[in-house]
Amino acid sequence: NYYNDPIHVLNQVTYNNNPKIVIDNSSNVQSSLIIGCKMIAITDYERKYVSLLYSSILGGGMNSLLNQTVREKKSLCYYIYTSLNGLLGVLKICAGINGKDFDKTYELIKEEMKNVQNGNFSDGLLESVKNTYYNSLIGIEDNQNSLLGSFISEIYNVSDDIEVRRKMVENVTKEDIINFAKKMHNEKTTCFCNCAGL
Repeated sequence: NYYNDPIHVLNQVTYNNNPKIVIDNSSNVQSSLIIGCKMIAITDYERKYVSLLYSSILGGGMNSLLNQTVREKKSLCYYIYTSLNGLLGVLKICAGINGKDFDKTYELIKEEMKNVQNGNFSDGLLESVKNTYYNSLIGIEDNQNSLLGSFISEIYNVSDDIEVRRKMVENVTKEDIINFAKKMHNEKTTCFCNCAGL
């Protein structure tokens, strides 16, 4: 049970207007780093479309900023990716790391989030994540179960129809991504690390 699990209250330090950091010692060989970011005062357009592209640019694939910097260039993690829950307004950053590299990894992740805020990502990367999204829509249309799920989401007003989604993503600009990134407040961030070897 999450609420009775002691790992969620060990070594917890909270500062005013600063992230909450929770570190737990682990006997596992590999450490797990999870950063949860609360999206503040976002519009429906940002929730449905801009956040998806932001997540993909930051950590959505091999060419994402986090994968290229934290994993490929700095070799600080075994894997790293972002996971988005638009309905809850939460973005997760997950990584498998060596426990001794926690500080360096955490700081580098924050740097890459800042890079998106400052527009330090290429137009080519934005176009690439858009194309990945377009391909995912084609995948929905080609799969009956996925298509049914899409229709149900439309009925409950969770998402728009496929053609609207395609057009809306096409209209997302780099400026939209930058403005959204600035809403990823550091003081609303929780960092949890199940650290091995500490």
